Amino acid sequence: LQGPTWQPGEGLAIEVLVTNDGPDYFDYPGIRVTSSHPGVTDASAENWFFGMFAGQSEPLGVAFQASADAAPGTVVTFTVEVASLGLMGCEGVATLDVAATLEP
Repeated sequence: LQGPTWQPGEGLAIEVLVTNDGPDYFDYPGIRVTSSHPGVTDASAENWFFGMFAGQSEPLGVAFQASADAAPGTVVTFTVEVASLGLMGCEGVATLDVAATLEP
């Protein structure tokens, strides 16, 4: 998460470091992020690379926007999963949950 605080009506960027521990992969590897709160929406909750070489690591991010009427103190959980464009997810890859609290 970027920024010291997050308030209703503001945006939030989530960035993860994606590492390819396998062979070269050129079927659009990327991430898909979901929010646990209906008042926190995304312009695009997915982001993709064209490909990644074996052993390559690169940052990849997505942005979310909290509704102006979202209640301060609300904890929003973002679930990040590694995916490949056109696939629902990658088998055997763990998801990452990141919690953020809307500050007053």
